[in-house]
Amino acid sequence: MKSTSGIKTLSKLMMQSVHLKLFGWQVTGALYLLFIFLLVPTSEAAELRNIAILPANSFVDGPASGHQIEPANGVTVPFLSQPLQGFSDLIFYQQQWLGIADNGFGARQNSADHLLMVFRLNPGWKSANGGSGVLRAELFFTLSDPGHKVPFPIVADGDSYPGTEVRVDPRIREQRLLTGADFDIESFRVAVDGSFWFGDEFGPFLLHTNAHGELLEAPIELPGLWTANNPLRDPNNAKVPASGGFESMALAGNSEALILLLEKPLTDVDEPILYAYRFDLTTRKYTGPVWKYRLHANGNRVGAMTEAPNGGFVLIERDGKQGAAADYKKVFLFDPDTGDAEEIVDLLAIDDPLHLATGNGRFRYPFITIESVVMPDAKTLVIINDNNYPFSVGRHEESGAADDSEMIVLRLNP
Repeated sequence: MKSTSGIKTLSKLMMQSVHLKLFGWQVTGALYLLFIFLLVPTSEAAELRNIAILPANSFVDGPASGHQIEPANGVTVPFLSQPLQGFSDLIFYQQQWLGIADNGFGARQNSADHLLMVFRLNPGWKSANGGSGVLRAELFFTLSDPGHKVPFPIVADGDSYPGTEVRVDPRIREQRLLTGADFDIESFRVAVDGSFWFGDEFGPFLLHTNAHGELLEAPIELPGLWTANNPLRDPNNAKVPASGGFESMALAGNSEALILLLEKPLTDVDEPILYAYRFDLTTRKYTGPVWKYRLHANGNRVGAMTEAPNGGFVLIERDGKQGAAADYKKVFLFDPDTGDAEEIVDLLAIDDPLHLATGNGRFRYPFITIESVVMPDAKTLVIINDNNYPFSVGRHEESGAADDSEMIVLRLNP
């Protein structure tokens, strides 16, 4: 990966107005710096090596859903079962890919009939050697609360879905399955003991389950900070914006702790800064903020974070646009000790020399929400989008068809 040390040295030259000779011309340090920036790209090249696509209209068995959303992009609602929503986080665990969908249809008020699920993903990679290019998914487990650990009423406790006369499905009631009106899971990791940890945006809460998705303890709050959606706190004193809770999660300290990053700046902070908190898995205590990340533009969001093999974190920073209008979808290598964020991939300018996805050798990843990234080694990224089914059309603006879920493998500086 490109070092930033040379640029820092040149910055000093600019400040000192050191005179240099370049190709026989005498220039100031400032002009030399400008020349170098014109020659050096802002990020290294990334090449598309694999792709597998899960069609938008994919479903798994489960209760009927979508009772509180309107038809969109040619998709009829409600659904007879559960849609395979786009993915809000991705991990590689026990030689398999696992992905989670978020709360469902984008809001607490319309997602009471959408289950909180973890999926096993099986990509039939399309590569230089062929391959189907089809991504298959199957249910791994559904989050549930059979032990009544949640200290507030959940959808399973009611007779009808909130705001409707539609009866709560018996499976939700009997198994106390958790839904998108209870929590909005956006990130997850597996601890060394095999239990699962989920980051929620509504509280924000940490959810701790066993390997079957059953809650092991009450949801764990972030001390002193909450959103207006937190049912345990005064919404008038909320400092975490709505849908601004635990968007991203990473393991740290030999898997002894979780690093949790808020999606949005706090309401009492004027700068575009996101705070990260540490949660010790042994003591069950938070510390922090332990570091902060400065967004490159107001209104941007960090949708995904993962551990970098050589230290630090990989983050995806994005704007709120899709399709042709999308102009900021970038991957950064972030050093929390220095606060430096090194751009390593522009997801709107990916090389596709093998023509795996396009015919012109260039590939764009223009989705409004890109919320999953894994870095298996220092030169490889695995990414999948959240397609916000059935609402987003980042890939299919012309046809108006709902976005698919596209799982891709990128090779850095091939």
